[in-house]
Amino acid sequence: ALSTAMPAAAPAVASASAPPVALAVSSVAHKEPQTRPHVHLVWHKQGDLRLHDHEPLSRAHLAQPRLPVLHLHVFESFWFGFTRVGHFPKTGALRAAFWVECVADLRASLRERGQDLCI
Repeated sequence: ALSTAMPAAAPAVASASAPPVALAVSSVAHKEPQTRPHVHLVWHKQGDLRLHDHEPLSRAHLAQPRLPVLHLHVFESFWFGFTRVGHFPKTGALRAAFWVECVADLRASLRERGQDLCI
């Protein structure tokens, strides 16, 4: 059988002289969950540093409902390390310079369209 007795630490009957105590959790329990703003994220990877012929980019800007689009590019440290065999650089100086130039060009193109690129 289930016991309905109160725990020993809690008083069974409140005394007339004691003020009523409000539980803090009661106000928290009735709050509505907060909604977070939604955005479309377009991750421009090393091989996708273009605006034309970029399907995720097109989908993000044409999606309904209209949401802000966040453009992101990450210079991954993996590409600036060395190979395990031979210890050769994964990205040479010329390739790195070209990569930086492509990212700068992408950022300029996005800014012309009222967007920006987070790097």
